[in-house]
Amino acid sequence: MSCVDENEKWQQRLGQSVGRSFGRLHDSQSGPVWQRAEGVYLIDVHGKRYIDFRCGYSAINYGHTPTRLIQAAESQMRKLSQLTQLPSVSMIEFAEQLLKFLGWTSTGKVLFNVSGARAVETSLKIALRRRRGYVVCFQYGYHGRSLATQPFSDAASFSEHWPWPGIWNGEICRLPYPTDDTLAAEPASWTEVLERFEQLLARQRMPLAAVLVEPMLGARGYLAPPDEFFKRLVAIAHKHGGLVIADEVQVGLGRGGGRLTSHSQGWCPDLIVLGKSLGGGLFPISAVLGHANDIDSLPSGSESETFAAHPLACAVASAGLRELESIEPSLPVLGEKLRAVFRSIVERWGLPIEVQGRGVVAVLDWRGVWPERELLSEISPERAVAGLKERSERLAAIAAAVGAVSRSCLEAGLLLHPSGPAGNRMILLPPLIVTEEQIREAGARFEAALESFLCK
Repeated sequence: MSCVDENEKWQQRLGQSVGRSFGRLHDSQSGPVWQRAEGVYLIDVHGKRYIDFRCGYSAINYGHTPTRLIQAAESQMRKLSQLTQLPSVSMIEFAEQLLKFLGWTSTGKVLFNVSGARAVETSLKIALRRRRGYVVCFQYGYHGRSLATQPFSDAASFSEHWPWPGIWNGEICRLPYPTDDTLAAEPASWTEVLERFEQLLARQRMPLAAVLVEPMLGARGYLAPPDEFFKRLVAIAHKHGGLVIADEVQVGLGRGGGRLTSHSQGWCPDLIVLGKSLGGGLFPISAVLGHANDIDSLPSGSESETFAAHPLACAVASAGLRELESIEPSLPVLGEKLRAVFRSIVERWGLPIEVQGRGVVAVLDWRGVWPERELLSEISPERAVAGLKERSERLAAIAAAVGAVSRSCLEAGLLLHPSGPAGNRMILLPPLIVTEEQIREAGARFEAALESFLCK
């Protein structure tokens, strides 16, 4: 049986036994069925090795099958693995370790949960318990697909299929995420977004409960506005009595720069949501950190999950923080080398791609192929319509090209994340333990994919 037949056999079994909502058929890199992994490599059912620069959207920050985390799990499994809403030494020690690691020892507390979406729900509970009112979120944000978090997430492609309108009883106000000259559906500068925020506050009758924001977009292209945007956003929100919640599920803990991306940007959220890499890719665990009086606003029994902060997950998460602490000094240089390798490839091929990113992220933004954004209000309606049509066609063309190059990367054995508000960004998220040699190997595979695509 051929390799293709073997993969197709597993795909058929998947279709026959698992609901269609599982999986990523829209993803240009979907297709392989995986059976093993080690370090930065994923291995499919017929033994082909791929460099994993998707990294489980940062869930695998310490690599696949991380030795020290597995050792911590094995040790804890022989002591105590599961408790439900009962205290354990493992959980208490990890709570103390996490607060100390993030500098909240004297003023903060933490609540644990099992997933990023559930932690976002917890943060919203805290904000609404403190003050009933409306919540501001942002276009292109992603905070989960649960019933409570779906309304806060960018879900345009799912809206026409939604059978439960009105599940959220509060009021949600959505602002554009600052994208400046990135050709998104609604480009908006950071100053313009702040102006809209102030206008929203002026006309709202309800009080502001919270602002839910990602310091850097995760699922929608790793965009980040200037640091000054967040400082002013916090000042405005606090002036009107609202809490600011930073969703760092994807970009926290070393990925976006520093221990917290928000702190590296120079601002301090009221509540911080963590997940994904917190469990080191072995066990699901998430957390909400904040000032003790805010965290304790939720009464006993208002949060309950069978597997939240079970001793095994806490022991692994604790080992993960120690791992991060040991590699932390190398991360700034690692991120720069990652971007430098891919920038040199782009320049060598003369491609209209801008290499961006902060922390250990490289973004290949295909914005260079776009025409300059015209001020359509200043030209005739006929020309405006023609300009919009041309822009739409170019958007579709570059999104198709990004998808095609991503498929070529898959064939070359490189996993990355095609993304962006307009489908014009390719995101590289290597595990934080990646070596320079492995980055160069990924660059070589990317260059082979480019050659395959451009020389057809």
